[in-house]
Amino acid sequence: SDPASLLQKQVKIHSVSAKPELNNKIGVAQSFLPDRNRYLVSLPPHISPSPIALKADNLAIPSFLEKARGKADEVWGMFLTVYHDDNLRAVLRRGVTTVESQLPPNVKVQHLVIGALVLLLGLIYFIGLSKTI
Repeated sequence: SDPASLLQKQVKIHSVSAKPELNNKIGVAQSFLPDRNRYLVSLPPHISPSPIALKADNLAIPSFLEKARGKADEVWGMFLTVYHDDNLRAVLRRGVTTVESQLPPNVKVQHLVIGALVLLLGLIYFIGLSKTI
């Protein structure tokens, strides 16, 4: 098959026996290495920080749901990276403390977050409703 057919497209990895943990992962075929007859596939950093060379036989075009699962996996990896970043956690902690100091005694930051989410969902609902009218 034409090596260009998978380039810059999302691919699903399958049937890899050397690294079975990569099977069913979604990545992007970044380039083709003609001398090795392999694609360089980049994956989310929490799965593999550097691209992996894979044969075309181990790659397939993923379905819509597989792409969505791959995107969710990528977002989860970013969340874990941020969650484990001590500097960012310290900044967030200082921000929460600053906001808490400005609130009345019986109101917590969690109440503000829940209120903001309710307002956001209400706004989304009414915008969606207004587009149907």
